[in-house]
Amino acid sequence: STAVNGVLNVYRTGANTAGVTLTGSSSQISTFGSDGLEQIRLWGPSYGEILLNDFTGNDQTVKLTANADGGGSLFLYHSNNSARAELLASSLYGGLYLRTTNGATRAYMVGSNSGGEISAYAGDGSLGARIYGDSGGGGLMNLYNDVGNVRLALDGYGYNDGGQITAYTAA
Repeated sequence: STAVNGVLNVYRTGANTAGVTLTGSSSQISTFGSDGLEQIRLWGPSYGEILLNDFTGNDQTVKLTANADGGGSLFLYHSNNSARAELLASSLYGGLYLRTTNGATRAYMVGSNSGGEISAYAGDGSLGARIYGDSGGGGLMNLYNDVGNVRLALDGYGYNDGGQITAYTAA
């Protein structure tokens, strides 16, 4: 027998618009709101994804996806279609990113086999603070000035089994 790709629509009574659509050619199941706009999509173009749209049916607000690197991702979007929060997992690391409405990163936390990092950014996008953990057994925390220079460093790595605090002068 020959495989046929097609579309199966389940209609709502009275509205005469599809409530659920099963599309064979793109492996997609969609559900629609009472206004006829797509609200949820479950599909697998190359790996599995679930998309949730806002009340307009045009703006993606949530995307849960398996990714090409053997992990998964969760994206939370602002109404202007920019990702405001991302939770990512891959074969190399896991990460959480928080972004502004224009997509600029303001905070992130990542972890991998070699250590972890937490960073926070100022409103102008400059790095404000960063905490590192590394595979060498020490940790480092840096505070930055408005032009990106380290002004205060707390270093727990080495130094004859002790730590070090360094305060930098203006430069």
